[in-house]
Amino acid sequence: MIRTTVTKLKQHTRDYFDAVENGVNIIVSRYGKPVAEVRPINRIDLPSWKKSGPRLVLDNVSLSQEILEERNEQKM
Repeated sequence: MIRTTVTKLKQHTRDYFDAVENGVNIIVSRYGKPVAEVRPINRIDLPSWKKSGPRLVLDNVSLSQEILEERNEQKM
């Protein structure tokens, strides 16, 4: 967990959001009092079609691309 101020969050927004993407929670304070928590979205709550899955690659060749090319060849 990281603690920061509103001012520092404004100055370094990208860095803080990079940390959130990596699973870090951030507590933001104003005048010394916590006012917000920034945390990663719980990926479990996302529908399955929005979750990223494993890339199908064999010998540095994308299997998805190979399937598409084979389909195009069959149409001709």
